[in-house]
Amino acid sequence: DSLLNSISHVRSGMWFKDGRWRQWEAYDCNDVDSVHNDFQRQLPYILFFPSLEQNKILAWAKFQLSNGMIEETLAPGCLGSTLKMDVPGGRVMGDVTSAFIIIAYEVYSWTGDMEYLNQIWPQVQKAAQWQIDVSQQHGLPSYMTCTYDILNMQIYQLMTFNGFWHLVSMLACIQLSNLKGDATLAASCNRSFIAGQAALNSQLWNGEYFRAYTVAGDEPLMADAMYAQVWAYTLGLGTAATVDKMKSHLQSELKYNDSPYGLRVLTGKLRHDDSIWMGGSPNWASVNIHMGEDVNMSLSQPQKCLNQWRLVLNDQWNTHGISLGGQPWCTSHYGFHMVEWHIPFALSGQIYFAPTQTLSFSPKVTAPYKLPVLIPNLLGMLSREGNTFTFSIIKGKLMLQRLSVNGNFYPGSVNLSDGQSVSWRTALSSNGF
Repeated sequence: DSLLNSISHVRSGMWFKDGRWRQWEAYDCNDVDSVHNDFQRQLPYILFFPSLEQNKILAWAKFQLSNGMIEETLAPGCLGSTLKMDVPGGRVMGDVTSAFIIIAYEVYSWTGDMEYLNQIWPQVQKAAQWQIDVSQQHGLPSYMTCTYDILNMQIYQLMTFNGFWHLVSMLACIQLSNLKGDATLAASCNRSFIAGQAALNSQLWNGEYFRAYTVAGDEPLMADAMYAQVWAYTLGLGTAATVDKMKSHLQSELKYNDSPYGLRVLTGKLRHDDSIWMGGSPNWASVNIHMGEDVNMSLSQPQKCLNQWRLVLNDQWNTHGISLGGQPWCTSHYGFHMVEWHIPFALSGQIYFAPTQTLSFSPKVTAPYKLPVLIPNLLGMLSREGNTFTFSIIKGKLMLQRLSVNGNFYPGSVNLSDGQSVSWRTALSSNGF
């Protein structure tokens, strides 16, 4: 219900006669296509309208600064009049240039469009070098704001949120560099990843969780600090930190930041913020499920904030970005909650790589099950009854060289279209995963 109604967010988009697709951040914050906000809402767009995402990415690439930084937005205007369309600007942020690198990998890996990758590859190279440069001194980007700008965390040297974005962007660029045969950039990104991970562990890990930011005399804990890890899991990029540390961090978020309406954004001795940012609880669930934690327990967290809009406020078509005390507080008609689209990927463990026509699943629910398959321009289903897997296409066409579930491979290639399916048996005798 919440997923389907979230697509109503498309109503704030603009399709110009010359082919450009643009969209407001929100009606009360009238930036146009800010990269960090687009990332929150973009999964249904790339799944059902992939050309729209490519349209925006090309624009972000076009206006890249000479130092490699990607501009925050294609038309600034938050808290004031919007500037002329495609006159970009904004702030220096930790989750913009990094996100550009990740989205470049996402679109290529899910579409296999080499022409698109070739077109933006020079900008990806410069963006990666910018990330490396700004992380040189402290191992991670320092003194930068992020999409959680109201918290004013850019006054601190390092923050976990931006740290994870940097680390995941390096993982994405390593993959892209290897695909493009750029061994020098791959090596540079790998060195930056290693240095960044060391800084994350030495400067931000306190033995129980990753502190929101570096500050003397406090151990601040931020919900959604590991948001970039959600993308790393969805795209099969690996982990920015060890699983044991991430599990401990999520359990700490539950211990210290939980509320009847979802995860409070910030707790600590010196600073405390009880507002609920609508991405925190869905992202908590996605990472928790990917790491093998109990599915029902994990889903209970986003149910708190999403059901407040579904069943109490009865207004799924105006989901705010931030609530307080169960009531709308800031940023109306927002897309922050649309990170919930990662949850189906967490449940199925789906990893799709179009260039090699491979599709694998590692479901986190026990059989029997029916799970959605989400690929650009395709809707399908993976099911299991007993020891039999069935992969079916509801709408779309798909050719695969390899199809597997938990290492159980379909014996042959796959070429399916609307209403067609294939089935195969697992060697396992149990009804488990």
